[in-house]
Amino acid sequence: MKKERLILDIIMSILLVFQMLYLLIGEAYHEWAGILLILLFLVHNILNRKWYKAIPKGKYRRKRIIHTTINTLCIISCILLFISGLSMARHALPISIIPMGAARIMHMLAAYWGFIAISMHIGLHMRVFVEKIGRRTTGKIAITIMIAGGLYSFIKERIPYYLFLIDEFVLFDYSTPILFLILEYLLIMCLFMMLGILISKSRTSLKA
Repeated sequence: MKKERLILDIIMSILLVFQMLYLLIGEAYHEWAGILLILLFLVHNILNRKWYKAIPKGKYRRKRIIHTTINTLCIISCILLFISGLSMARHALPISIIPMGAARIMHMLAAYWGFIAISMHIGLHMRVFVEKIGRRTTGKIAITIMIAGGLYSFIKERIPYYLFLIDEFVLFDYSTPILFLILEYLLIMCLFMMLGILISKSRTSLKA
């Protein structure tokens, strides 16, 4: 089961990165891939249903509060993406739930905040693996390069402007090869994965 979950999580992560480049991959693909991602999200949650059952149980120390908050942000962002995505859809299951203008703003905010929350969520569950790599000098260098590259890409791609609605329209440099843009968003994901790992370094235990 762990192997199947890992494969599912990898597929979802790859799809998520491509979804962030929707202007370059095409509107129709973005919509159908979004539906697929939501379905995989549902499967992911079904496989992890024990976490939901554990929510009202036990004590909420600092680390568990952080984990639960990040997980909740992931869930909320996915729900908002689904609702706003259906409202804007032109190719896949167009259903007018909320006005187009509100849906567009909601979709952008949920996409970028959700991307950060999901990246941190991944990091929460990769702490042991990353720390094992970080014990070696080459691993430390690689992690440092990823963090620096992620921070550079985060600023270059104007992510803060979209997170706080300073810009309400996403801009892409069409002269940049798509492989470079994919790499940039992977580095941004790694940046917030590392942040999730740092947050998870708490002495209190978590069972979720």
